[in-house]
Amino acid sequence: MSEINLADLRKQLRRLPKPLSQWQCGDVDIKIYRPRNLLGHDWYNEALFNILLHARNSYDVYGDRPLLDDHDYKSAIYLARVRYPFIVDGRELPCEEWLSFRLVPGIGEPLGSNELNKFFYRGRRVDELVRERLFDGQDYLSFVVASSRMCGIHPYLVYAKKHQRFSDRLSKAHKYTAFCYALVSHHFWEDYLRDNGCRFVTGIILNRFVDKALTVKIDGQGFGTAFTPAAEVLGIDSQEEIYLDREDAGNYVYQFPAYWLNVRQLVSVLQRLIDRKLISNESLREYLGINCSFRELIDSPDFTALGSLKDMGKLLTVSGDIGHSRITGEQLRLILDFAVSDGPELKITPLATLKDSVAEFIEATHTVRIS
Repeated sequence: MSEINLADLRKQLRRLPKPLSQWQCGDVDIKIYRPRNLLGHDWYNEALFNILLHARNSYDVYGDRPLLDDHDYKSAIYLARVRYPFIVDGRELPCEEWLSFRLVPGIGEPLGSNELNKFFYRGRRVDELVRERLFDGQDYLSFVVASSRMCGIHPYLVYAKKHQRFSDRLSKAHKYTAFCYALVSHHFWEDYLRDNGCRFVTGIILNRFVDKALTVKIDGQGFGTAFTPAAEVLGIDSQEEIYLDREDAGNYVYQFPAYWLNVRQLVSVLQRLIDRKLISNESLREYLGINCSFRELIDSPDFTALGSLKDMGKLLTVSGDIGHSRITGEQLRLILDFAVSDGPELKITPLATLKDSVAEFIEATHTVRIS
């Protein structure tokens, strides 16, 4: 994740408007903001917009992605600001982290949310199945929304200059993602979905991320915002039968493999291709910009699936011959199509299920709304 420009962030913090809501859970304080309204025409506040851009910079772990896209301009976009104590050497130092999510309506230009159309089932696009099986062949865009574009600003000390000597001891891992996601999902419902006839919320997400980051364990029981597998809603026997369209929009999936593909399988297949001399370490050095062998990269204690493979898309989207290798980019993608499974899973969550899960989360965690 990119290093945050704390000087600019603090400049923006001084210009923040009043939050939509404020919540407390013990010594944790959470404020919810909305930089852009659903189907709105303008950004609500310049400071919130700038903080959103800071958060969107976290996308660079996946590769070179634009900070904004066409769907942002019709979406309701939220920011959650969390303040909590960082305990070090017996002292409590205030620190903060930010998360952002957006609610994308099916209506408005561009039509759809660019999620259901990314997946297939037995050769048919899933958006067609949704229309057929859930809406009797009628238009559904007014009744299905998406939750997407999760991003954030990693934890930082509120008084960085005063407590600078402790900065290196503060983890960059977010601690309260589950709280942020649940409370923003509550606002999805409260602000828009309660009265507009919406029936389903879609999402594309890794199951392990749901289990680790979006779930809180209390007395051995997990609480978090619900994510219903698409297969369950569509009456399909197995979620594995729903798969990504890897040729959509110029090999978009292969542009950002650290997100869209099963990274463990990808790494294993690439190493086998190197061992069989079908591609070379020179290829990986050239496309990934590394100065070691691929084996040394993936065996390094500093290896992370996101940061270390952020430039992998340059290799996986090659047209024609791959430099220093014996196969073409097309042949490589064909191998990966068969040998590497999808990473994230399509979810189609009934609105009532999502609403109930958020209410259970708020109650179980004793999170209280104070404004």
